[in-house]
Amino acid sequence: MLILLANGAALFVAAVTLVVLGTFLPLPGDGPIGLLALFSAHLVLVALLTAPFALVPDARALRIALVLLVAVAAIRFGDEWVSRPVSTPPPGTATLQVMTWNLEFDQQTAKSASDFLDANPADVVGLEELSHIVADGLGRDPRVVARYPYRSLVPQNGAWGLGLLSRYPISDAVYRGDPARLEAAIATPSGSIRVVILHPPHADISLGFGLVPTGYDTAPRNAALDRARKTIDVAMAGGQPVLVLGDINTAPTEPAFDRFTTGLVDAHRTVGQGPGWTYRSTRFNVLGIGLLRIDVILTGPGLRPVSTGTRCPPVGDHCAVVATLTIP
Repeated sequence: MLILLANGAALFVAAVTLVVLGTFLPLPGDGPIGLLALFSAHLVLVALLTAPFALVPDARALRIALVLLVAVAAIRFGDEWVSRPVSTPPPGTATLQVMTWNLEFDQQTAKSASDFLDANPADVVGLEELSHIVADGLGRDPRVVARYPYRSLVPQNGAWGLGLLSRYPISDAVYRGDPARLEAAIATPSGSIRVVILHPPHADISLGFGLVPTGYDTAPRNAALDRARKTIDVAMAGGQPVLVLGDINTAPTEPAFDRFTTGLVDAHRTVGQGPGWTYRSTRFNVLGIGLLRIDVILTGPGLRPVSTGTRCPPVGDHCAVVATLTIP
């Protein structure tokens, strides 16, 4: 009986290895293939749970399959999950603490949002899914007003509200749609930087056979990401250091992620440790962690991340991402 289970596990592990290998290929990022790519890292973790069956005396096939899986997964996800240590910046180096946080517009109250921001201070904060109630509350809370005297808040009735909180003066702030993005210049003591806060629409997952995901439509999201990237490229062409904050609704296991981030420095991939997952369905809030990495801090030339991490509030479907950047 145990050897039958071990052989079945070997087939499953081999199938997962093929899925991970497929993410190296220029395959379509939508449909069932796209879904498999989206959750490929999770499939690896599930496959590794079969390791105890590898202790069965005749489970040679499973042992070989697990070794191959670990090797392939290390190549595919190594730089995503494990980063080389970054040397401490020399004394006197200018740094900037930044954060991006999707509030989940219909979950946060003005008090819960203010409390979280007070407990997790930064120099610059990008907010996504900013509602009118929360925006009004932030403008009235003395803790937020004292810490962030400069604010550009553009709340919306749905998921497209954006906000920028800053310790330093904000200028040239403009909100654009399709996709939702807020652009502004921030005058830090070390010079001006251009900030782009971004929130494109998510891809649509269709369900079949009850609650089983069967389809994945990424086209509208990918088109929105392409338009947003043009905005970022224009900002970088202006010569200022560029900081991109936001929920891009795209995981690193998807082809669209690498297309969008090419030429930018991903703080988590560069200096983060672990999966850096930020999104979880509200029903999984009790876990206190994210389950997909779709919230990012990206930088153009001139800004260098030296540390990053996540902060997960008790309310809402997103964890905040924080990072320390050095400024030239």
